[in-house]
Amino acid sequence: LTLWFGRLLFILIIHNIIYFSIYELRYDGERITHLSWFYRRVELAMSGLLSIRDDGAYFYILRSEDGKKAYIPKHLTDIEDFLRVVRTAIAKNDER
Repeated sequence: LTLWFGRLLFILIIHNIIYFSIYELRYDGERITHLSWFYRRVELAMSGLLSIRDDGAYFYILRSEDGKKAYIPKHLTDIEDFLRVVRTAIAKNDER
């Protein structure tokens, strides 16, 4: 059991090193594009954003009206600008 746990932990560590090394977040007034946990590019429309919340640890969690979620790492450069843009989009969506 300990051997399997050690292997699983090693795999998770390697995954996280690779994931955070190649992670990319792009956003503009229309969409957010980021890399999912399974290395797929995921797009969220700004017009469909419902909420953003802080998980209390390492991520901001975005939720859209089509059921998609995005986990955005907090350590990104210029995260304050991203938060401002997202919160503005959510406020516009709430007005509709």
